[in-house]
Amino acid sequence: MGKNKKPENNKIVSQSKQTDRSDHTSSSAAAPLAAEAPSSKQKKKEKELSSTNPLNAWAVWLLVMLLALAYVAIVPPPGAVTLAIAPTRSASGSVVEPPRVSFEDAHAGGAKLRQQSTSSRSTPPPSPKPVPKPVPTPMVIATPPDCKDEEDQRDCEYWSSQGECSKNPTFMLEKCKKSCNACNAPKKVDRCAWDPSPDVPMGVPPGGMASIRAKALSLPLLEPSVLSEDPLILQFDNFIQPSEADAIMAAGAKMGYQPSEVLDKGHGDWKRSMHRTSSSTHCHASQPCWKVMEPLLTRAFPIVGMGERHAEVQLLEYAEGQYYKSHSDFLGGSENFMAGPRALTLLMYLDDPPEGGETAFPEIGLTVQAKRGRAILWPSALDQNPRVKDTRTKHQALPVLRGGKHAVNIWYYQRDFWEASSKGCMG
Repeated sequence: MGKNKKPENNKIVSQSKQTDRSDHTSSSAAAPLAAEAPSSKQKKKEKELSSTNPLNAWAVWLLVMLLALAYVAIVPPPGAVTLAIAPTRSASGSVVEPPRVSFEDAHAGGAKLRQQSTSSRSTPPPSPKPVPKPVPTPMVIATPPDCKDEEDQRDCEYWSSQGECSKNPTFMLEKCKKSCNACNAPKKVDRCAWDPSPDVPMGVPPGGMASIRAKALSLPLLEPSVLSEDPLILQFDNFIQPSEADAIMAAGAKMGYQPSEVLDKGHGDWKRSMHRTSSSTHCHASQPCWKVMEPLLTRAFPIVGMGERHAEVQLLEYAEGQYYKSHSDFLGGSENFMAGPRALTLLMYLDDPPEGGETAFPEIGLTVQAKRGRAILWPSALDQNPRVKDTRTKHQALPVLRGGKHAVNIWYYQRDFWEASSKGCMG
């Protein structure tokens, strides 16, 4: 029988089995059917196939196909798969076909990229070379042809090499301009000018002497007294202790005294003169002598109202026969410079000359005996106009007739003396 008839034969066999169970009437009819019935193995196989769920077979088939597709996608045979990029249109409207890349080439390219990425992570990129900074061209300032040292050039050059241009600018910047490279510096009158602003206070303002008088008389331990009311001259008989006086004299001897100088009004510089024959030395804050001077500056502060930055300190020594003729402590021209004029003088006696050595004020007929521990205080400027000299307080150190004399001057300037001195701005 043909294959197209097989489903019908199976139906007939099934019907014959039912007939055998219900009706056993004719053996002649049953014989032909028994001859066409399948064997026992075929019947068992057909039974297993009939009992299998058709969905299970479809699932197995689908799984196999998916695995096959995945295998082809991951590891395709060379040249079997190509990667295509969608065509694009150019600006003119024509279709541009991109090149087709085989999967093998793409795979190799990806591996190369991965290798480059890995190497870039393991090895940092080289640092960029530093860009050199431009070297500024030095500005050369021409030295004026008329610039010269007023002192001997060899001396100026030596002093400059020793740092005197910064240590002693008042002298060096004026007398050794060329050696200090200060020929193009602003003129002293411009860079050191007095500031007229009322916001910058003065050490002794107009009318300030009355306050100084009251403060002095409020300190009885110093044994104050008024020697003159106008101009005001104050005396303190117990201002300095013997041990302090001895320490100051020892400091002066260690530093060494030099012949005193006076200000040459015509040339504006300091020089030796027969007008003053004593010896002296200055005491600065950077020197050991300042430590023994600090208690005296502290003691004077409640009276004068000015601190150490206003103070110029000079130690004095008079040998027998030496003197200082009549003069004022007000330095002419200093009222126009930043520190201003000397406002007050505090003179202290360190020992008792056997004879002579008094301090005299000839304009008012007053003479003060030099006595160990004593101090006298007076102004150099007018009370109502502190930038104008008071000629009434001209004074003199009378000759020492026997023995010697040691003393200390503290000159108080209206403004910061230390700053003005460091800038070479003293009048």
